[in-house]
Amino acid sequence: MRKYIKNKNFISKKFYNQKVQDEENKQNRICALFIIIDLVLFPIALEKIQEFKDKSINCNNNIEQVSEPTIKLENVSSWINNIIIDGIECASITQDGGKIEINNLEILKTIESNEYIKINSLISNANGNYTLGVELNE
Repeated sequence: MRKYIKNKNFISKKFYNQKVQDEENKQNRICALFIIIDLVLFPIALEKIQEFKDKSINCNNNIEQVSEPTIKLENVSSWINNIIIDGIECASITQDGGKIEINNLEILKTIESNEYIKINSLISNANGNYTLGVELNE
């Protein structure tokens, strides 16, 4: 519109000023509307935040600490010292028990003679290996 005013004098300045004023009024109304909406919704949002904080505090009170059994360093060193034998294919150990896979029965005799390891079960695998269920003698 400014181009028309400068170059051709086609639109009157009064009409142009009125349009600019109307647009500013619309923008002011929109800003006022948003401020009113914010003032209405702000207390509601604060209430929801407070409720959430109260719920989270109550949830934290109900949590119980579960203590896992601690692993003794002596047990770990006993397992390591007594399991390192040439014929053992693999070993899976948890706390005081586990499984050992061996490839022949001569190693079974070696493990059986060990006073620290107790053999609970012996299972023959399809591939010719044996799986031993073992636990630590204390």
